[in-house]
Amino acid sequence: MTSIVVSSGGAGYGFLVDDQGRLRQAGFGPDIDTHMQHLAAGIPNGLYPLAYPAYDEESTHAPALRVTHSDGTTTTRLKVEDVRAVGPQTDILLVDPDCLLEVSLCFHAEDHGVLRQWVSVTNRQPGAVTLHEIAAQLERKTYEMGELWAISADPADGKIVVELNANNDPDLAEQLIKEALAELSIPVANPQ
Repeated sequence: MTSIVVSSGGAGYGFLVDDQGRLRQAGFGPDIDTHMQHLAAGIPNGLYPLAYPAYDEESTHAPALRVTHSDGTTTTRLKVEDVRAVGPQTDILLVDPDCLLEVSLCFHAEDHGVLRQWVSVTNRQPGAVTLHEIAAQLERKTYEMGELWAISADPADGKIVVELNANNDPDLAEQLIKEALAELSIPVANPQ
């Protein structure tokens, strides 16, 4: 069993690689190292949810990736090819060996327990692919000093930029961010 922990300030993600080489999420939260060390040995890795499910892989979860491949295939099966950890950066390379598609889950540990993350998709097929859905985890971050000045989205690179300034109401900033994301048709999960 391969275990992967990506964290900043002790909090982060715990992953397992199952017998088929698929990435499973076994935990998320504070003190993730201890959590991963105390996982029950008798539970098969396949019972944990896929960390980055493709379309039609898990019927109870929305896909993180939905692709039409160059040959028209809509099935993607990502397997862990490599894990690279250099300094504060960790990249988990997932590959579909049948469709020559690579997905890198990238994490960078920042100061103050912030874990920056993004996804990179590389097409190695002879023709173009269509990306219908691609998800990069967006975690809720509370800005203790923040007035929303601007929010912008760049459809070319998919980046959303929120500029905050000091000394105002963080609840107002959160409300304005949610309204802007709704206007851009970006779903916002309700924290529980």
